Amino acid sequence: MTQVVKERANVFLGGGIGGLSAPRIGDPGTMERGFLFDLVGGVNVKLFWKIGVYIEGKYIYCKKTINGIKVIDFSNPGALVGISLNFGW
Repeated sequence: MTQVVKERANVFLGGGIGGLSAPRIGDPGTMERGFLFDLVGGVNVKLFWKIGVYIEGKYIYCKKTINGIKVIDFSNPGALVGISLNFGW
């Protein structure tokens, strides 16, 4: 049987946790470390061979307080566009 429609797009969703080093609120000369959380979603489209393009949206969040004082307050969305090398297709 011949495949009529070839799979060319891969939709992905995910989340993660990582580390962040950022300037302290109120004292930019001091760096603070904290945990960050992220959510990501996007699409990867195969163009030819194993080369493709991807577009993804990301939301990153990090908040840290010491003795009731906010030292990190980071919450931003972002978007990425790039070229991909697909090993699975």
